[in-house]
Amino acid sequence: MLFSWPGLCGQWTDLYWPLNNGDQKSFLYEWTKQLNTGVVIWNTNQFQVNLGTGHHSADYEVHEVTTNGIFLVQTVSSSTSRSFNPKVLLMNDTLLQQGGVKITETSVSQSGVSNYSATYTVAITKAGTVKVPAGTFSDCRNIIVTLRETIPGYGTQTTNALTAVLAPHVGIIRKLIKAGTSKKPAVWADLLSGTVSNVPILDWSSTRLLVVQTNGFGTTTPDYSREGLQLGKGYSITAKPAVGWVFSNWVNNADLVLTNGATLKFTMQTNLVLKANFTPNPFIPMKGNYAGLFADTNGVTPTNVGLFTATLTDQGSFSAKLQQAGTSYSIASQFPVGGVFSTTIVRRGQSPLSVYLQLGLAGTDVITGFISDGAWTAELTANRAVYSKTNPAPQAGRKFTVMLLGSEDSQTQPGGYSFGTVSVDALGNLAFSGSLGDGSKVVQTTFLSKHGDWPFYLPLYSGKGVALGWLQFTNQTDTDITGVVKWIKLPQPGKFYPNGFVCTNGLEVSGSLYSFTNGLRLLNWTNGETVLADGNLPQSITNQVVLDVNNKVTGSNKLSLTITASGLFQGTMTDPATRKVITMNGVVLQKQNAGVGSFLGTNQSGSVWLGAK
Repeated sequence: MLFSWPGLCGQWTDLYWPLNNGDQKSFLYEWTKQLNTGVVIWNTNQFQVNLGTGHHSADYEVHEVTTNGIFLVQTVSSSTSRSFNPKVLLMNDTLLQQGGVKITETSVSQSGVSNYSATYTVAITKAGTVKVPAGTFSDCRNIIVTLRETIPGYGTQTTNALTAVLAPHVGIIRKLIKAGTSKKPAVWADLLSGTVSNVPILDWSSTRLLVVQTNGFGTTTPDYSREGLQLGKGYSITAKPAVGWVFSNWVNNADLVLTNGATLKFTMQTNLVLKANFTPNPFIPMKGNYAGLFADTNGVTPTNVGLFTATLTDQGSFSAKLQQAGTSYSIASQFPVGGVFSTTIVRRGQSPLSVYLQLGLAGTDVITGFISDGAWTAELTANRAVYSKTNPAPQAGRKFTVMLLGSEDSQTQPGGYSFGTVSVDALGNLAFSGSLGDGSKVVQTTFLSKHGDWPFYLPLYSGKGVALGWLQFTNQTDTDITGVVKWIKLPQPGKFYPNGFVCTNGLEVSGSLYSFTNGLRLLNWTNGETVLADGNLPQSITNQVVLDVNNKVTGSNKLSLTITASGLFQGTMTDPATRKVITMNGVVLQKQNAGVGSFLGTNQSGSVWLGAK
């Protein structure tokens, strides 16, 4: 049985019945260190227990080993010795078979201390079948040994000398290392391996212990430290970081990275050491939503540009979407602690997309990278949504109107102004609704970056066109939104521009803050004019107009136009040359004190300008 003697540095002694010369065992000591194989040498009524590197060796002299049990007479360790009179019966076959309680009252003689009394109580109950790493054992016994002694100068004290599980012909297979509490379970040391009567409990020719280490704060499961693993057999182990930490990688004893994933699959080998590395969590300040654009700087086509959106968790896992040429591609993965991620997206009937992402971990609130199909490479930038109710966007609650210039050559590209309205809430969420210069109705919802950047992206013509560009909220004196948008339409059947067009040099964008007050003019003038140009007109048409307090515009050529509360306008006029009615649509820009829009001719679009005379 296993014993800890008070006053002897808490050393453990393995005693089991029957004792045989050459018997060996291996236990886990203090649940963190494996005890080297304890060698029990039985010879001429003495045995020695080797507690392994870093621990003492203690000699115990045992007298009267009989078929009835083991009698402990004298213990020798360093300069301390004890003798018991009468002798202490630790266990015998009757007690082991039937169970029960054996109490021995004795007088203890110890050098340097007057004789004192002690009582040993051995309680044994049936435990049935017990499984430990060394094997499954039947007909086991629970054993509790209590020592009560009255030592001169120290008083009476009671010690739980042993709580263990005993297996016949094997001895201790489980021993209590640390008692449990209401919050923490008891800690046991289980028999890992060894031989009893020269018969191996665990065959170490094909089994080894795995050494698992952690660097940083985290845990690993399952706990392989208490069992031998079969050489050549496959296993898996998973790392879980503590709060405020993230998993970095698994490495071997040479610090070579085995995987960046939390779960490692491995094949058991001799002297295998696995280390789980954890690091302080760098992702917490980067958590959130991201939105941005990717585009080939060498030349834009509908297939090499797109919109990138992503959501990042505080553990570095993310989901992302690439929108490109009418198709969406999804990614769900994990950023390594270094913030660099790469993958390949397989596309049916097309070359795969290589995706490289770099997470800005220095407070930049941005993801950068590139996307490539091998023939083109598009640079990517996506900004994080940083605003909240407690940190609202500067544009929160405001409305804006915006326009894109039309082409000077309406025969090949739309000559009308593109226009729309914009609203921004406290979280920086942006909603855009408008009309392009060729009459296409468009909408977009996204959010602003902390620098006021707007990733303007419109997928058009069922994947055969696109308009995109970075717009900025500037809060300048004469304008609030600026930027350049590239607009592409591939050849396709239709009334307007069937040959397509490429506005790759970009269309200038301008926008301004907009506010509406009932009963007041939205533009600061009364007498003005409208000018219509291009759109299959043989020459431009100028109309003299008047803006009343109800924001209705009337003028020559039967012009009638109404500015709505949203800042949009719509109206009609009669072409003096053909007498046909022309329908006009547009938006007012209050800081520019004017309105712009478009109209559609036979197969071209034209521009509308409204301003003071």
